Amino acid sequence: MPQEGALLNSAVKYFRKVSSTVHLPEAVEELKKFHQDRSHSIDLGSAFYVIIDYNDFSYKFVSKSFTDILGYETEILLNGGVPFFNSVIGQDEVQPLISLWKVITDHLKGLPIAVVRKSLFSVDFHFKHKNGNYLHMLQQTVLLKTSPEGRLQFELVKITDISHWQKQSPMCGIISTPDPKDTLICFPTEDIQIKGLVFSKSELRILELMAIGERSKKIAEKLKLSSHTVDTHRRNMLHKTHSKNTSELIRFAYLSGNL
Repeated sequence: MPQEGALLNSAVKYFRKVSSTVHLPEAVEELKKFHQDRSHSIDLGSAFYVIIDYNDFSYKFVSKSFTDILGYETEILLNGGVPFFNSVIGQDEVQPLISLWKVITDHLKGLPIAVVRKSLFSVDFHFKHKNGNYLHMLQQTVLLKTSPEGRLQFELVKITDISHWQKQSPMCGIISTPDPKDTLICFPTEDIQIKGLVFSKSELRILELMAIGERSKKIAEKLKLSSHTVDTHRRNMLHKTHSKNTSELIRFAYLSGNL
């Protein structure tokens, strides 16, 4: 399989070719930033990239790893577009995804375009493999280009196979922004929205150690805290992320870009 960097370079080249704009330096920079700043997502599983043109709701680029992961030829997505994509999403997840994107769109309308362009949008769902089995996928999206009025024109989407993660918690959509107060977490199947969620510095330090398997006692020793304090932080994080256990909490931290 080609390296991710090669896929990104191919996407840049193709995007420039099909776009009506001759030079798109901002697109190149966004691609680089997505690849570098979101490097935590590289280790989550095999992934493919697409570029969506919202001028006509078509796919302008699909990386070859789409075939490796899902079994379909890239032409099926390029020719079938959004209708094909929607047809292979888990049946019980189509309506929640529609609701989720409406919430996200409404939220973004209230943010400055400069903030929107620097945000990462994540959602997890199931996608039908060509063999009929469903894979658990994580979609992460950044804007490539908007019109001067702020209308969405092109998106770069990275979709990762996270089937090795046991899905226990409900579908979750996240808008991660440079300013934590603008962050939005949405659980569409449970009609829950959380605005401005942010982990404190202490919580993030504890999360990082939890993610590598450290127990409360060891974390307390390393951070010079009491075990009671560590456990209290853990309970608070479980509560505000609607996680049932530590595994779900860590999964949430990865999805939201905190790990």
